[in-house]
Amino acid sequence: MDDVNRLSSSSITNLHLHKAVDHYIEHTLYDQLHKHLKIKPQDDTNFLDATNVISADRTSVKIIYNNKNASCLDTHQQTIGRFHDANAPSPTRFKLAAAYCILVKINDFTTYPTDMLLPTASLTHELRLLGYDNNFISSIITRANRSRPHPIWNALQILTRR
Repeated sequence: MDDVNRLSSSSITNLHLHKAVDHYIEHTLYDQLHKHLKIKPQDDTNFLDATNVISADRTSVKIIYNNKNASCLDTHQQTIGRFHDANAPSPTRFKLAAAYCILVKINDFTTYPTDMLLPTASLTHELRLLGYDNNFISSIITRANRSRPHPIWNALQILTRR
């Protein structure tokens, strides 16, 4: 286990309960012989590649994939270089696998399928900036649909052809 995200919810503020959960995670669930877990409270809503959205009335939480390169929609440049250029001398299967892994993360790190639209649009825009064509993008969406079947992929196929 590398990273743990804990969201606590109760009708009353119970610091003792929260500290007990932290203690349990730190001293029971983690391999204490080889590593030392450090509990680091974090006030923002981002964790790894996801954004945790807490409802205004604080009764529900949803998760949306957080594309670190989403700014490419406005700037037309990558912030973080994570894909090879389409013309790079690397095997196509490596290029497909890298983009496919991000699509799977978008699916797995998003609570509601409709929230997959914006991260997928920013991903496909990023791929186009690197010279990838519609056939490449269509093939990774098809592959993602095979591993994570859902009707939303059909909508994403249509969206990305534009």
